[in-house]
Amino acid sequence: HLNGEYAFVLVDHAEKQIFLVRDPVGNKPLYYYQEKNDLFVSSEIKSFKSIFKLQFDPAVLMQKLAMQYHEPKNTLFQDIKQVEPGKIVCFNYETGQLSVSTFFDLYKDKKQKYSSKKMMLLLKQSVARRIDKQNPAIALS
Repeated sequence: HLNGEYAFVLVDHAEKQIFLVRDPVGNKPLYYYQEKNDLFVSSEIKSFKSIFKLQFDPAVLMQKLAMQYHEPKNTLFQDIKQVEPGKIVCFNYETGQLSVSTFFDLYKDKKQKYSSKKMMLLLKQSVARRIDKQNPAIALS
């Protein structure tokens, strides 16, 4: 399994599928727009402006204004979706069929009980993976 922040696209030409994958916490954004058998993908919504005119989605806009929240898969723009954290979007470019599956559920996994020893071990492993061994430094904020 992968560690860290990521959002990426894999293309499987043999199966005629495109996979959009986003890290479990959702640090790296990944947006998509489907039009029949075509899929447009970007890490920024503004890049879609060069392809088509962006229009606000009134339902999502009202939800955002009323509750200061909107569903993670939706964006403020019509038909532009966001890959949710810990999800894989699978798109078959021959049939135009799109499906979403979960590979990591942060809320389900957070209920897991860890001992203090296990937590310390996980914290040390996490820090060790991210330390630049040639230029070690620490910053606390």
